[in-house]
Amino acid sequence: MSVIRIRQRGSALIVAMLVAALVAILAVQLAQAFVVNASLAESRLLQQRFETYLRGAEELALAALQQDWQHDSMSAEGVVDHAGESWALELPPLPTDDGMLQVSIVDAQGLFNINNLRVRTAYHDDNGAPPAQRFSAPQRQFIRLLKSIESLALSDSEAMAVTEAITDWIDSDDQVSGMGGAESLFYQNAGTGLQAANQPLSDLSELLLVRHVTPELLVQLRQRAVALPGLTSLNVNTATPLVLRALNDEQQLQAADEEDVLAILDLRARQPWLQVAEFMTAGFPADPQGPLAMIGAEDADTEQDATPLYSVFSQYFLASVRVMIDDQERQMQSLIYRDDNGVYALARYNGDIR
Repeated sequence: MSVIRIRQRGSALIVAMLVAALVAILAVQLAQAFVVNASLAESRLLQQRFETYLRGAEELALAALQQDWQHDSMSAEGVVDHAGESWALELPPLPTDDGMLQVSIVDAQGLFNINNLRVRTAYHDDNGAPPAQRFSAPQRQFIRLLKSIESLALSDSEAMAVTEAITDWIDSDDQVSGMGGAESLFYQNAGTGLQAANQPLSDLSELLLVRHVTPELLVQLRQRAVALPGLTSLNVNTATPLVLRALNDEQQLQAADEEDVLAILDLRARQPWLQVAEFMTAGFPADPQGPLAMIGAEDADTEQDATPLYSVFSQYFLASVRVMIDDQERQMQSLIYRDDNGVYALARYNGDIR
């Protein structure tokens, strides 16, 4: 009997130990689940805080641009945008309860709009035509822009090939441009499985899909170009020094001299231009000669959308927002459009839209 009792006691002890072990395991699992759920809840709360700050900073940018538009609309000089206006001023980081936020606005029309390349002349398929006749004004500007990148040292033919390939990617047909262009057939034969988009770019990163465009070139283009919807004018009051080098006499494919750019920047710093005609008579070799030059006037595909090559005001802006909460950071960039009907955020991106 004693042996039976010992065995029973041993079995009971084993069962008790198993139950204790099971309870311990369940307790650990519950604790882990609690920690995970608490972490997820904290993460969601943190994300909501970031979203609130990001959207709030965007609203500040929208309000600043709206106020500037209303002020200029009532001015005798009309709407003129330049780097001396309040929206363009660089503000210090703004403190918050648990970190800081920073917002800055740049004029997107002070950069080269890559989608302007879709404008072609009537001689775009004539490889024997001189460049001033074969390439449209935006295409000539882009060729100069490429040739101004000293680290790449592109030749005329290489810059033309890049321009032709991008034009083919964003135009509306499957007709190859020149010797350097590429439509869907080229990409299929190359085994990429791609087809030419045949529509405007929404982000410069898409250029990595295009023939001749390398990561090194894209890095340089991000400093000089942007992808904006439709055709846009270049604001001569806010055009960056790198973009101003793309302007030259219409017969030239070489970039403008740095000395000429510095001279025009010095003149602009003293007094922004109130009319494009003032810029055209300032002595800078802009392409083409004439303040009323239009983008798309010679292209049947874009004639109805023809827009001035240059302007002194802008409708597209880029607002960059950076938020810090404790040791974490979030960034957002908003593409903003402004007209008589109001100011709107057309798109929001994490990182760089350009």
